[in-house]
Amino acid sequence: MKERDLSVFSDREKVHVFRRFLFSYMLILALPLLSSYFIYHVSIKKIEQQASETSNKMLAEARNLIDQKSEQVESFVYQLTKNNDVQQLMDKDPAERDRTYETYKVVKSIEPYGLTNPVFKNAYIYFHNLDLIVSPESAFIRSSDYYKAKLLKGLTLEEWNKRFHQQYQSGFYQTDFPLTIGKKQEPIIPYIQSIPLGTKQNPQASIVVLIDEKEITTLLDQVATQYDGSSFVYDQEGNIIFGEQINKKMLVYNKKVGEYQLSADQDQFILIETKSNTNKWTYAAVISKKQLSKDVQHIRTLHLLVAIMTLLIGIAISLIFSYRNSLPLKKLLGIISWTEATKLKNPYDFLHSNITEMIQNNNRLKEQVQKQMPILQDSVFRRLIGGEISSVKEAYTLIEQAEVPLKGSYGFVGIIQIVHFIKEFNREMLDEMSVAQLVIQAELQEIFQGHIFCGNIKADQVAFLLTYQQKTSDEEEKQIEQSLKTFVRKLEEKNALKVNGGLGKQFKNILDIHQSYEQARVSLPFVHSIDQKPSFQKYNVIMMEGRLEYQFSIEVELRLITAVSNGEVADVKEILAQIYDDNQDKQYLLQQIGTQILSSLKGTIIRIISKNIQLNQGLVDDIFSRLEEMSQKRNEFYHDFQQLRKMILELTQNFYENKRVGGLATIQRIKDCINRDFSDSNLTLQHIAEVVNMSQKMLPIMFKEHTGVNISDYIEDVRMNYAKKQLLETDDAIEKIAIASGYNSGHSFRRAFKRNTGTSPSDYRKMLKTLE
Repeated sequence: MKERDLSVFSDREKVHVFRRFLFSYMLILALPLLSSYFIYHVSIKKIEQQASETSNKMLAEARNLIDQKSEQVESFVYQLTKNNDVQQLMDKDPAERDRTYETYKVVKSIEPYGLTNPVFKNAYIYFHNLDLIVSPESAFIRSSDYYKAKLLKGLTLEEWNKRFHQQYQSGFYQTDFPLTIGKKQEPIIPYIQSIPLGTKQNPQASIVVLIDEKEITTLLDQVATQYDGSSFVYDQEGNIIFGEQINKKMLVYNKKVGEYQLSADQDQFILIETKSNTNKWTYAAVISKKQLSKDVQHIRTLHLLVAIMTLLIGIAISLIFSYRNSLPLKKLLGIISWTEATKLKNPYDFLHSNITEMIQNNNRLKEQVQKQMPILQDSVFRRLIGGEISSVKEAYTLIEQAEVPLKGSYGFVGIIQIVHFIKEFNREMLDEMSVAQLVIQAELQEIFQGHIFCGNIKADQVAFLLTYQQKTSDEEEKQIEQSLKTFVRKLEEKNALKVNGGLGKQFKNILDIHQSYEQARVSLPFVHSIDQKPSFQKYNVIMMEGRLEYQFSIEVELRLITAVSNGEVADVKEILAQIYDDNQDKQYLLQQIGTQILSSLKGTIIRIISKNIQLNQGLVDDIFSRLEEMSQKRNEFYHDFQQLRKMILELTQNFYENKRVGGLATIQRIKDCINRDFSDSNLTLQHIAEVVNMSQKMLPIMFKEHTGVNISDYIEDVRMNYAKKQLLETDDAIEKIAIASGYNSGHSFRRAFKRNTGTSPSDYRKMLKTLE
């Protein structure tokens, strides 16, 4: 045939394809060889940079954790300064001896802190005028008793009182002496706050938190040991507060710049620092260059071995891959028609002819990614408000990938909650809620154009994120708050949609979004009625108005427990009505407060049950079952409060019935004792109380309550009945009958007999004989 329909490229062209593949692979393999030549020269700087970054990161993590503990301490101390029980005991007149109840209330106020956080285990309050120390564990009527009980070492009792209690100190960390506590001699860092706050002269009390140094120094241990160096923390005056493996000879404090520097002869070390914005402490780490050199040598050897192995293995792989990857092209070129072949200058032009199709496929892929973008944005938004992102770099990477429209790193997080009383959503209700959420998002977008991003976090809640390039002013914050209040009212008027809103404090860092979100959650009101007016609250307003406190004091709880245990139904109803009125009707009920009250009542029920084994087991099992069922449902204050009220009244009724049945049995035992021992003239209440195992004080009260008769009258009636029988059936002398009836003498017997019958024993006998 003079003309062929199909043809193949020549063998020369096929070898050319193979050579180009092999050249590409060999070029790639040559890069590790070139890089290994420079690896030794850049290793030291690179490792130092990596070590510095790693240590800085570790220091930052340690700083954040220590700052968190410091904030916990300061928050704890601030709460104690505002504690009413502490204020009452602080104002107590030293001349009044009886201060047991006030001291007990202060112990109960701070006891939960010691149980839930080991940092506050060794905290105490010293009341100057009373020379009284109160801790989460107990109270000490003299400061010397606390000093001995805690085995404080490092300061004498006088030095301890002088440095800790006898001068005004505000948030002061004592760091210039080796004070230890306990038998294990654990070093501590004292934090001291004198109260009242702002009173520089004659403080009335001192709050002291003895922080176990190990609680803090262990956070710096990794920084100190990883590079054979040390780590430490110092304050603005250059005082080293604590640290690990510190060699002070290596360091020099520069007062002009307020920083530590390495000594001139310590060039074999590197010093890195980071400062806390919370307490102005500086966290420092010293890294050994010698250790870095070891790492460099190790990395150099490792890179050399890897380069050689890569070269040998890579050559073999290059040959195999070049052959395998060129084979499909050779086969493809072998079936190209001559007319197509003449248009190709080389085999790679064949790939060029398919670029249009590849671009089309890529555009379709982009369209699919854009369709999935809302899901990706919602995922990033949930991670931001949930606090699941640990670094700013990671946060901005995710935000950029998801194309989340943030204007800056300043802003607010808010929550809009749809008011409803639906416990379980069906499909129809979910559809209605979805429509409501779309309306809410649309209205918010219209108000805050370009500055807002919204996301549905629950079936009945919409969270939104407001972001700005710079910190907003107070005036701008008020404008934002007013816009949201108008928005809440507009939804009700325009869309017949009732909602409540909460707004957190302004965040200044992208990682603080989670904190602002939690504040918004706290500020949401506790919806207790569908007729309740919609409202909007900002977190800091709530803090200033003191709305984060609920009215369920220890005193009220003790009264409730006592009334339930005594079976006093009327008193229990009155106390529960007071709790509801104080928290629901007399103040604005926040969601967090309502939840705390319900939780406290549940805890009270559990404490009552745990301390009383005589309760009906069926009732106890039923109450636990109902409590478990309540914990799995959405909180509704009125409904849940009534459920808990019902449980408490059932327990009260059970106590009442047990008390009544047990009381009747006890009364019968008392009567049996009197009927048996009435002839004993020395029969006393103490004797009867010991027989029936009851207190002498409660015996006459209980007898009167169940029988309506005084116990002394009952004893006299028993003796009189016996005496009357003896007078009728025997001729015994009056004196003998008197002794047998339990009287010391005939005179006392005659007097009692006449008081009881209105006549004398002899006349009574004559009257009976006459009747016979």
